[in-house]
Amino acid sequence: MTRNGKIARLPREIRDLLNERIRDGEPGTKLVPWLNGISEVQEVLEAYFCDRPITEQNLSEWKQGGYQDWLKHQESVEWMRTISEEAEELNQEAGQVPVSDRISSMVGLLLGQMIRNQLKEGLPTKPKQRQDLLELVKEFSRYRKGDHRASALKMDLEDRREAKERQRKQREAEEKNRKENAAFNQFAKAMSREVVVRAWAEGMTLEQENQMREFIGMSASDGSWRKKAEEERASMRPRPTQSDRIRPDPTESKSIQPDPTS
Repeated sequence: MTRNGKIARLPREIRDLLNERIRDGEPGTKLVPWLNGISEVQEVLEAYFCDRPITEQNLSEWKQGGYQDWLKHQESVEWMRTISEEAEELNQEAGQVPVSDRISSMVGLLLGQMIRNQLKEGLPTKPKQRQDLLELVKEFSRYRKGDHRASALKMDLEDRREAKERQRKQREAEEKNRKENAAFNQFAKAMSREVVVRAWAEGMTLEQENQMREFIGMSASDGSWRKKAEEERASMRPRPTQSDRIRPDPTESKSIQPDPTS
């Protein structure tokens, strides 16, 4: 509920300090002059209440409203702190656990204690006692089922997180590999095109080759590859051996045969 009285309009720090002093038992005769003497309070009173000061009646109304809300909030905070500390003792071996899990542990402990108290004197004999015990057992059973569902959900979430993390690492590795191989792939692609173009240009003049290169979007050639290719082909031709160079001419052999009649 939104409050808009004089004290409710004050800054939270001043309201909290006022609530603490009320809880400590300070009388209104001391609190009212103290409030009206604070410059921040005076600014609020001037802005919203025509500079009318806070009275003991205003303070009394605050004690019945805003102060009670503050007390309930403090009780809730204290209860959560106590539950957290007690559950921490139960989960010392489990490491860090969420507050909801700590409260769940306390609920299980409380139900177990209630069932144990019901069985201190043996099995109950009165119908009302048996009914109460059965209700406790049913409640504990529902609690355990919920606990198991929560554990299964937690495991499922962990599996999902692990799968997502694996996918993230795989994508990073693929991206890294793509970047590392991009330059090589580009070079290999360019070299493959160059090999094909040179094969096409074998029977062309340099001018025809460059016209073809311009048509397919490649840079012009200076013809140096032609000279290099010719040198490679020449180096692969078989060279004449020494015996080939000194082999006699068959015609010369016939001219020096002896005359059989001589």
